[in-house]
This record gives sequence, C-alpha cells and structure tokens, in this order.
Amino acid sequence: MRVQQQISERGYSMPWWAMVLAFVAVPLFSLAVDITRGMYVRTRLQEAVDAACEAGAQGLDVPHFRDTGNWHLDPGLAHSFAAVAFRQSVTDQGIVGYAPSYSMQVSATFTDCQGVATVSRLIPFTPPIQAVVLSVSEMRVGYK
Repeated sequence: MRVQQQISERGYSMPWWAMVLAFVAVPLFSLAVDITRGMYVRTRLQEAVDAACEAGAQGLDVPHFRDTGNWHLDPGLAHSFAAVAFRQSVTDQGIVGYAPSYSMQVSATFTDCQGVATVSRLIPFTPPIQAVVLSVSEMRVGYK
C-alpha cells in the first residue's frame, strides 16, 4: 500500500518545475542574452566612434596651413570625414534592433566624439539598453 501511494505522487513535481522554468529560467536566459548583446553593441559602437573621431582629426585646413603655417582643423571637413567613417563602421554589423548615432565637437587640433546606441531587448515590456561611449583624437601632421 505504501509503494502505491509514492508512485501516484510523483507527477506533482511537474507543475513546480514548469513554474520554475517559466518564472525563473526563461527570464534569466533572456537577461543573459540581452546583456551579451549590450556588451557586443558597446564594443562595436566604440570602434565606430574611434574611427569617426580619428577620421575627423585628419581634417586639416590646408589653405590656412599653406598661408600661415599653423595647423588647425576645418570643422566642415572634420565632420564630413567623421560621418563617412562612422557610417562605414556601423553598416552591416548584423545587429537587429540597433540604432547608433554620434556627435562630435571640433576644437583647433582635437576632436571630441560621443556615440550613443539603443538596443531593443528580448524581454517584453522592459526598457531598451543604451550604450554611451566617448573618444578623443588629436590632429597629427607630418611633413618633410
């Protein structure tokens, strides 16, 4: 009689494990995937902003340099170089739900860049992940 009672109670653990999976395991798995995606996006965004900032630092105002011999950046040229480099760096990343953008401040010989990317999350009804990165580049001119 005692053996018969133990066999009939074995199925009671199935609802317990279904609840554990539904309320604990699946959200933890989704969170792990979201954090990994966020770190991947932050790394790719840092590479793109570094490339844009470095390209912007190559925008030497050549007519001014020819006339005076002083080095300084042409803001329009720096912004156009940076835009091309940023666009080339973020295309074809294969990231779904990824919205990158950048901004750049140009001084006489430095470019100061900031990039922001928003990544949608897999867990419904949760706010998106936002990655923010910074980069600074200095103009370097070499001639003989």
